[in-house]
Amino acid sequence: MAKLDHLEPGLVWRHFEHITSIPHCSRDEKAIHQHLLNLGEHKGWETRTDLVGNIIFALPASLDRMNHPPIALQAHMDMVCEKVLESKHDFLRDPLEVYEVDGIVHARGTSLGADNGIGLAYLLALAEECKTFSHPPMELLVTCSEEVGLIGASELDQNLLRAKRMINLDTEDFGEIFIGCAGGMDTKIALPLTREVLSIPTQAFKLSITGLAGGHSGCDINSNRRNSIRLLATALAFLSEQSDLRLLALNGGNQRNAIPREANAEFCLPVPDREKIQTLILGLEHNWRQEFGSVEPGLTLKLKEQTSNPTLPINRNITQRVIALLCALPSGLTAMSPELSGLVETSTNLGVLSSTSTHLQIGMLTRSSVATALDDLTLRIRTIARSFGAHVEEEGRYPGWKPNPTSQLLQQASDVFALQFGKPPVVRAVHAGLECGVFSERFPDIDLISMGPTIRNPHSPDEHVIVTTVTACYDYLKKLLSAL
Repeated sequence: MAKLDHLEPGLVWRHFEHITSIPHCSRDEKAIHQHLLNLGEHKGWETRTDLVGNIIFALPASLDRMNHPPIALQAHMDMVCEKVLESKHDFLRDPLEVYEVDGIVHARGTSLGADNGIGLAYLLALAEECKTFSHPPMELLVTCSEEVGLIGASELDQNLLRAKRMINLDTEDFGEIFIGCAGGMDTKIALPLTREVLSIPTQAFKLSITGLAGGHSGCDINSNRRNSIRLLATALAFLSEQSDLRLLALNGGNQRNAIPREANAEFCLPVPDREKIQTLILGLEHNWRQEFGSVEPGLTLKLKEQTSNPTLPINRNITQRVIALLCALPSGLTAMSPELSGLVETSTNLGVLSSTSTHLQIGMLTRSSVATALDDLTLRIRTIARSFGAHVEEEGRYPGWKPNPTSQLLQQASDVFALQFGKPPVVRAVHAGLECGVFSERFPDIDLISMGPTIRNPHSPDEHVIVTTVTACYDYLKKLLSAL
């Protein structure tokens, strides 16, 4: 039963709800890819594809725009799949449970995928409605695997795209037109672990940090939200100063581009230290709630005794090395832009933590709108990790998008916006990775802007989209296409 069919524009919401019923996490995009191909065949749209999985629907101009140059509109097909700790949702199989309350659309217990499902729904609705409004030739580009390194854009067959101007539909503040973004780099860290049998009686514990807000590691990185992995490292450092603690296992975060909301550590310590450690954890929780409870009202620290050790303890030296490494790695906001007020220039996200019997594994995503600053921060991370004896891999580097305030497409978009809404749009850059950076590098002559409806808390179970902005943005998009 449709849950969003009462919303307008109906065609956009029908496509979006259908998208949410199809599993489409990053790297699990076969079903959504096939859905798009089937839809193109059923509707008779000219469809182009490439080897990596990108799709373009090429639609002819309306009769009054036959001689106008083509315009590309672009969105990506994958989503960041995050859920609350207690959720039983299976992203590989289950449809999202979407619902609307008071003009806001949510998903129950999971991320919504409005990033970038609404953009994709716009493309499909435009394709269906293209005979009802004026527009130049349109190339509707749907890229794959955006959320895991802009893979589709980076590997796009360049013969597939013919337009020299493009509207990206992957930003999240309606009323704002974006003309710049940050570049980024993934860092994977692996620290070898040595385990041993202890000769003294110990008690095993599991320390869990839950209830944090999380969020987008670019857009929300300067919101003062806490990182669960960093808090876990701090707690372990305090505990290790009070007891001969030995780590057993660590886990935290799910995506390198989402601020982690939960993290946990299993460890053992001498039996006599039990009460002292329990008191310390209660004190930490109290202090942290006093310090940043207004930002993280759901913060919870839970210390639970384990009936048995799940694995051999990590030896003392390596336990101390693990804790020190997690405390030493940078995480969060590093620098603000000196040119654009309010714009984050450089940041890094300590996003994923896990352990095996032999290695500690850490995943980070570093962003900057300045290439040299990105190089400097990744060098710092690399140097710190190697100084602790860890192996470092860097991959998935993608370029930033340098703003072009004299863009002709920007001027046209601004004029149409001002005419429709009685005021000019806000023009700015964003501290997030957009495919526009890749397109601007691979197609140097392309004229680019980015826009979208208002989406809040993307990459988290609190993600939601404002219905009125979905309507306004779609109406605006059609008027802009008619003016081009």
